[in-house]
Amino acid sequence: LFTGYILRGDNTGTSAGMIAENIINTIPLLGQMLDDLFFSISGSGLRKVYVHHVITFDFFLLLCAWSHLRIYRVNVQDHKVLIAAMLIFSIFVSAPLEPEHLGTTYIAGPWFFLGLQELLRYIHPFLAGVAMPGIFLIALLAAHPGGGKKSIFLWVMALLLGANAVLSCVAWLR
Repeated sequence: LFTGYILRGDNTGTSAGMIAENIINTIPLLGQMLDDLFFSISGSGLRKVYVHHVITFDFFLLLCAWSHLRIYRVNVQDHKVLIAAMLIFSIFVSAPLEPEHLGTTYIAGPWFFLGLQELLRYIHPFLAGVAMPGIFLIALLAAHPGGGKKSIFLWVMALLLGANAVLSCVAWLR
């Protein structure tokens, strides 16, 4: 999702790529190596982002979804109307790519990044872009239904989601 957002190539996508590259460079010891592996937008443009978007993330998606794909079969014949409607819609409605705006001083990300964007205004990029999402992911994994004491992790997730909602509202009102 995020790599596709960067690959749009418009002003907002380019800015998002530069922000992501700067956030990943704040990781001690590994930041530069991870940037060279995943982004390196300032050095190689969008080539690495495109390769990961098309190959790497599709491989991980297939790996994660493989057991579900084997169990739940979808018959294309049952969805002819939906497929035709989506095809017709995509032919007549163009994607909302914004043109370059000269002199733009504030670029708002999509709704799902507004909280992170606002958090970057107040705390160090490592804490906002690496530590906070990492804490959320650890709490999410620890709150797995098979786990024992998961209530504290559910509270951590609720707190972080609530903070993200408040920050998203603040950014949206900006």
